[in-house]
Amino acid sequence: MQSASQSLNLVEIRSRSPPTPVSAQFSTLHRVVFHHPAYVSTHLLELTAFDGSESRRGIHQQTALLVCGIIVGNTWDEWFTETRNGPWLELDVDALMTGTEYFFHVARPAGKDGGTQSAYRYPVTASFDNWLFPHYNPPHGWIFQDDSASAIHAVPSVSNLSQAIRDRDIRCILSGYQDGLETAYLCPRSENKWSTR
Repeated sequence: MQSASQSLNLVEIRSRSPPTPVSAQFSTLHRVVFHHPAYVSTHLLELTAFDGSESRRGIHQQTALLVCGIIVGNTWDEWFTETRNGPWLELDVDALMTGTEYFFHVARPAGKDGGTQSAYRYPVTASFDNWLFPHYNPPHGWIFQDDSASAIHAVPSVSNLSQAIRDRDIRCILSGYQDGLETAYLCPRSENKWSTR
């Protein structure tokens, strides 16, 4: 019998199975449309329902809240309804949203009185170039490292960029984990001006 520490060191190696054809992978997926409740014909966002099983596809609620919150300028006080004026969906953040249409609501800021019955006409970020990274207003559950104490590094060459990032960050800046650290582009190179700004 193996101890718990010994069993953690075991790795199961499996032969690689051939990839599933793309048409078969996505044949059971549906699209989920998120609407702005203050406008009659506005599609705020449309996402493919990748989560769940083949028999029950949907979108992870916390992911949908995060994506919609980014689109409306980093607003995290939000909720979904199934109809324009319907009740809040009281789902666990890990719940699967299996419908095809939802309305995304944002809390009306203090002093923005639009009447008690009208939906808040919250602003929407029109393009990636207009979106500001939420340095001082991270989404719920995100923890940002304080960079104020870190040293300023010279800009590395493109060939050394991945190693320079690993050396600088030491751990994943999103999850905080150190194991299996790999670098990834979270921002397209075409948006370098936006990132620098």
